[in-house]
Amino acid sequence: MVSEAGCAPLPPDGPEPIQARVTVSGTMAGVLRDLAVLDGRTPEALAIEWAAGKLVNPERPLDVRP
Repeated sequence: MVSEAGCAPLPPDGPEPIQARVTVSGTMAGVLRDLAVLDGRTPEALAIEWAAGKLVNPERPLDVRP
């Protein structure tokens, strides 16, 4: 659907989308990158979980292999 001005599409009817932006820096950024490699996930996904307080801490240090 295009607006009357023909410039930009109108948003669809229904709930508005959710956008999230999180910036993690310093040591925690490195920790999340390392954890992402070990967990097979993206650092961005882990950063959002961390910011929401939902990231489960690993049971062992990141540099110790089982």
